[in-house]
Amino acid sequence: MEDNTEARRKACEHNNLAVILYHKGDLKGAEQEYRRALELDPSLMEVRYNLGVALFDQARYEESISEFESCSDHAKAQYNLGLACYQLDRYEDAVEAFQRASSLVGNDPTIPYNLGLAFFQLSRYEKAEAAFRHAVSLDPQDPDSQRMLGQVLDKLGRESEAQAAYHSSEALRPTYGENQLRLAMTCEHAGKSGDALIHYRNAAQALPEGPLKERALGKAAELEARGISVG
Repeated sequence: MEDNTEARRKACEHNNLAVILYHKGDLKGAEQEYRRALELDPSLMEVRYNLGVALFDQARYEESISEFESCSDHAKAQYNLGLACYQLDRYEDAVEAFQRASSLVGNDPTIPYNLGLAFFQLSRYEKAEAAFRHAVSLDPQDPDSQRMLGQVLDKLGRESEAQAAYHSSEALRPTYGENQLRLAMTCEHAGKSGDALIHYRNAAQALPEGPLKERALGKAAELEARGISVG
């Protein structure tokens, strides 16, 4: 028992070092530390997920998939599994992974958004419309969901609805990033760290290069380093 406890302690040390290396941009170093952690304790699913992320960020999608697939009850792993499958044009597999992620966490608009993208690639436009509308319902201020909804409605021949969605997207775009950053800060101050992480990520994606984007990226990294998740 003591040996197992000591092995887990050392594994956690390797994981913590890997997280630091990852956020410094040393993906190879992080990968090595995650693998050392798993050698000591293969049961640590969070470490396996982290390894998958490090592989994904090196564009080693096939390898990342094998790590994410082993974390079947981990919402973030299933979401990232969907992203990896999407990168490899495995859109049916991406749909299944995003749907599993959605069943595990229901309040993250990025999941139905990416589900909609996968359906769009499969020309399943009615399913894509439902997914993008779900994304809009979770985050009405997201211009990208509105834009993709417009593209789907175009494909379905509903031109007036498509134009309305496009107009909404363009009207939202100038202020979306700043609004997401403010919302993230409000959530963090209220102790809602998971929600804050979602909004910091949204802000970082939407904001142009500059101090506000750097702030959003930095705050997201801080929360992730503290082990905050959205799943």
